[in-house]
Amino acid sequence: MRITNKKFSKTLLFKSGYIDLINQTVVLTRINNLIYKIPFHWFEPNAVCSPNFNDFEIIDYGTAIRFGEYEVCSNTILKHFDEQCKEYFKSILIRT
Repeated sequence: MRITNKKFSKTLLFKSGYIDLINQTVVLTRINNLIYKIPFHWFEPNAVCSPNFNDFEIIDYGTAIRFGEYEVCSNTILKHFDEQCKEYFKSILIRT
């Protein structure tokens, strides 16, 4: 399935989220109301910092997530957890 709808790209933004400490997941909601439960272990520490799940914020108008000093782009999350988004990103790469 090839996605060419330009309106689809607007739905890639996260509008809300919360930290579920009991289940150790980050729960995120996109503009189109799809919900994602991302396990803590998916957010791997990098050379500079580790995610601080006690300091969570959706930043850059929904295009990124911040956990203290640690940041991750919404596209990176969606490529791993949403098959339709994965296809959309592939179609962009093919066209460019």
